[in-house]
Amino acid sequence: MTTTTRTAPAYRTFSTAESSAIHNLHIEQEGYVEVIFQSNHNRAYGFNASVTFCEDLIDMISYTDLRGESLGRVIAQARKNGDLEAIAEEI
Repeated sequence: MTTTTRTAPAYRTFSTAESSAIHNLHIEQEGYVEVIFQSNHNRAYGFNASVTFCEDLIDMISYTDLRGESLGRVIAQARKNGDLEAIAEEI
């Protein structure tokens, strides 16, 4: 287990074995998340995020096994329920 504090910035790159959907995840400040998907490493997507979601995401990526959760599923669910809202198509 890797430990980090529950504050931004937080950054992690994932192999396809770690996450089949997410290549990079960067939380630059509370309320902003940048995602690069495995399907296209040349494109980054920016999202506004709830503070609670940012804190949970920072905690999740601090574990080498992502707490046994699917990062792609967590991101998709957050987009669906409004915890992540796209702010730009491409950064």
